[in-house]
Amino acid sequence: MIFEVDVSDVDEEIQKNVDEFLFKIANELVNELKKEAPVHEGRLRQSIQIFGKDENKYYVGTNVNYAMDIQMGTEPFYPPIEPLRRWARLKLGSEKLGYAVQQKIGQEGISKNPYVDRAVENIKQRYR
Repeated sequence: MIFEVDVSDVDEEIQKNVDEFLFKIANELVNELKKEAPVHEGRLRQSIQIFGKDENKYYVGTNVNYAMDIQMGTEPFYPPIEPLRRWARLKLGSEKLGYAVQQKIGQEGISKNPYVDRAVENIKQRYR
């Protein structure tokens, strides 16, 4: 006896379940990235979102231009002083310390803060 089995509906249902699961993971990653991202004014944290999707993929990220510098660190460079003065006033209690921070960045660069790696690892731990 031979039966005809149409799996096209099954495939659609499986794909729907896969897409729902990937969407769940993408949202969890957004939340983890927001938890792990360092905060000064909150622009980085607020900018983290799902940017789009393709088949079996979601794109999660940020549109702030310094996000990768925080994740990976930088080579030495001299950043503009005004944002550093503001940061130093809020974090260190004195605008004048912004000049010392500028000199340190100019000599050593910015140390990496692998917030993306931590967020991804947190998600992996949930599903192991």
